Amino acid sequence: ALVLLVEFGFGDRSVLGPLELQTLDWRFRLRGTEQPGGRVVLVLADDPTVASLGHWPPARGVYAAAIERLAAAGPAVILVNLLLAESPEGSSDEADRRLARAIATAGNVVLTYPMTNASVPASELPNWFTATAYSIHTGMPPIAYHPGGVRLPDPVFGSAAASLGHVSLLLEQDGSLRADLPAVPLVEDLYPSAVVEAARLALVLGRNDVEVREDTVRLGDRAIPLDTSGRQLLYHYGAEGTLPSYPLGDLLAGRIAPDRLRDKVIVLGVSAEGAGERFATPFAANLPGSEHLATAIDNLLTGRVLRRGAFVRAADGLLAALVALAASFLAGRRSPWWSLLAVLLLLAGLASLLQIAFSSTLVW
Repeated sequence: ALVLLVEFGFGDRSVLGPLELQTLDWRFRLRGTEQPGGRVVLVLADDPTVASLGHWPPARGVYAAAIERLAAAGPAVILVNLLLAESPEGSSDEADRRLARAIATAGNVVLTYPMTNASVPASELPNWFTATAYSIHTGMPPIAYHPGGVRLPDPVFGSAAASLGHVSLLLEQDGSLRADLPAVPLVEDLYPSAVVEAARLALVLGRNDVEVREDTVRLGDRAIPLDTSGRQLLYHYGAEGTLPSYPLGDLLAGRIAPDRLRDKVIVLGVSAEGAGERFATPFAANLPGSEHLATAIDNLLTGRVLRRGAFVRAADGLLAALVALAASFLAGRRSPWWSLLAVLLLLAGLASLLQIAFSSTLVW
């Protein structure tokens, strides 16, 4: 009875949440490394790249050259996970114009931005930004993050991009990263994550093909299940480097064959030490933020999304009750050691059943 009270009274938030998420990590590790779908590729400024450039962030001419080379290879989408709000050292008006031209010419560039806590009036939000808000929502998902403002790219770049998406994230109590935020409210609208926008463009969907519901975000005929905090829980593949990745230095030097990038979703970012965000995951203590984005995009394109709806939560409560009843029935039937062994075997069988459900149907 106590188990059921906790399960249904507190759900997977304050009481069982941290423990359940920890067991989710264990299930990933027990499953082992899994190959991603292959449509998402990372191009990262690693330590050798930053050393060759001399400093980070580089002049915007470097970004322009990177996008020009990527666009020439014919990718499906170029997601630029680099902050373009302030001009870095060594940039010039000509470099800015070249970068804006490269973004506009590519025609498939998604720029990123972080949400902030500082309030911003709706009148101060530019049209090229507000146009990216979800146009269809038939329900309001639970919202765990309520920002007040946004730090947008320079208007000359933002207005040239095919779309924009936020990269704000919420860490768990233990400091790890397990989810993306597909829909975040700002002023009077809901705005998509960069993950959702990159997947939408890769699937060749219009904005009217995307719908926010109370418990899902639909991309055409695909559904992104949301947990009770409105998050997309990630289906992790493995340690850093599990997704295909190439150094930015190799791209700039022309050492990446175009066919490795053609028709791919490219995530352009940074992995050099001290030059970008890193997060703890079930397989890595310091996964680059860009690889998190790439994992979430791959999840949407392959349909490998974790599912945990109201039915699954109810089934969890029922299983917990049945195990408790079975354990109480077995206790004292024979010797204490026999009863202990029987209960342990029962728990092992339940754990095996849950792992099979997780690995085969992505239900947890």
